[in-house]
Amino acid sequence: MKQTLGCLFAVFALFACQSAGADTVKVGMKNGMFAPAAVTINVGDRVVWFNDDEDTHHRVDFDDPSFKSSGDLRPDKEYAIVFDKPGEFTYYCHYHKDYGMKGQVVVVDKAK
Repeated sequence: MKQTLGCLFAVFALFACQSAGADTVKVGMKNGMFAPAAVTINVGDRVVWFNDDEDTHHRVDFDDPSFKSSGDLRPDKEYAIVFDKPGEFTYYCHYHKDYGMKGQVVVVDKAK
């Protein structure tokens, strides 16, 4: 029993350490725009896209195929990704790309 509790505590502590200091950045989707369109975050941070439009849908797709599409996001729905590697990742709304609904996430290594 003590070993089981010890293992559970160790897993919880590891999770807490990984989550500590991680930030969440919100990106709204409204009027054919991402707001803000460009964000800079640290490795381990999370970006949440939130559909603020009243009567439309959006879909977040990335140029990098390793990222899964959000699927259709109806009003008041959101989609989140935790970025675990540095780089510059461009994304767009599947339905409104040709109208300029594009953005970028720049992920940097955390300062040591």
